[in-house]
Amino acid sequence: MFVFIIINRNLDEVLTNKTKIMNLEITLKSTKLLKNPDTKTTYLTEEVKTEVITEKQYSNITSDDTIKFFRRLGGTESVTRGYTCAGYKTVQVISTSPDKQRKRIYEFEFNYKNQ
Repeated sequence: MFVFIIINRNLDEVLTNKTKIMNLEITLKSTKLLKNPDTKTTYLTEEVKTEVITEKQYSNITSDDTIKFFRRLGGTESVTRGYTCAGYKTVQVISTSPDKQRKRIYEFEFNYKNQ
């Protein structure tokens, strides 16, 4: 038991040192789509934005409570998870408005930056 505590404490030190050396940079690509009036299933791209967000903003966007909230409003939320350099994370969220006329696609890219 004593050895386990020492190993666990050393592991915590290594993990905190790693986070001090490398920072996680999350890039959000937000695509706003508007329904094509001529067809039933296609959308026209209205706007594409790319920005760097914090881990707190990422967790707010992708939390289960947020997804459930928008589903309760009548919208459709589709979440895609995948393996990234930061672990098994949400890499894409597709949000459709309740009237199905607007759609937003949020794509996340994870990169570690050295200080």
